[in-house]
Amino acid sequence: MSTNNLLDEILLIVHTVKDDSRELQKILEFLQENIIIEEQDDDDDDEFTLPSRYDKIIKSIAGSIDAGLVCFLNPDTLEIEEIPQGLFDDPEETEIQTGLSINELDLKYPEWEKRICIEPLESD
Repeated sequence: MSTNNLLDEILLIVHTVKDDSRELQKILEFLQENIIIEEQDDDDDDEFTLPSRYDKIIKSIAGSIDAGLVCFLNPDTLEIEEIPQGLFDDPEETEIQTGLSINELDLKYPEWEKRICIEPLESD
């Protein structure tokens, strides 16, 4: 569907609820929480703002990657799956050392349509 057609569809929905302030408020809140609007700032072009719906999971992800876990985030459901980094870097060695095999895990992230992989920072 072309951009103009998509815009027409969106405007049609907004037009149908134009007199209902509750419905308009819902649309506004959805857009504010789910659409990243990047403001152009001449002083800092590298600034990035996450939608507020990610606020609750930021600390969890930070703690996990600090502990050496690779985090997979489903941006649609905000579900997180954490896996020890060793299972990706050297699965055979990790299995020998821990007895944990990647094949034994019931991993959900490969089935997610969208996913974001967040890896731990290098130790140095």
